[in-house]
Amino acid sequence: MREIKTYQPDQRRDLEDNLYCPYCGNTHQWMIDIRLKHNLLRTEEGYAVELDQQKTSRILDAISRNLSRMLDRSIEREHPIFHCANCGNAELDRYGLMIEACWNLGCPGCFNCGQYISEDELREACLECIQSNSGMVDQDFCFSSCPHYDYGLEEVRQHYSITLEELISEAGYGDG
Repeated sequence: MREIKTYQPDQRRDLEDNLYCPYCGNTHQWMIDIRLKHNLLRTEEGYAVELDQQKTSRILDAISRNLSRMLDRSIEREHPIFHCANCGNAELDRYGLMIEACWNLGCPGCFNCGQYISEDELREACLECIQSNSGMVDQDFCFSSCPHYDYGLEEVRQHYSITLEELISEAGYGDG
């Protein structure tokens, strides 16, 4: 079985309207399930498949012009048209829209954008919250009460390998 590659933000192609897989980060290869009319020819060497070049180029031009609409419809279908060639995921999006969503939501950093706030900014935000709640903070509290949690703060902590327990202890509320 082939190992699925994970494309980190610095390995992605940043092209206008480029497709993007939110699971593995692929911006490079895609599979499109389309039917192209072809002719099957018998030759001396065996069989050969021939495509009608004019029809094929028209179909490919139509896909290029209508990619956004086709992508939206693909997700809604029982059998999606577009798939990631790396991991097989069918819930694709356009990379520019994912980055724009991060910027608009004030994302502190995540796998999609790869633009993490500094470690000092992370510590400052978390320590302020822990101190204002007298150290009574746990993972459930972060999940339900932190205004930045849904926008990637947990991913930023994982990026810097900082645990919540470490931050609580640093704020002076730890067991030690």
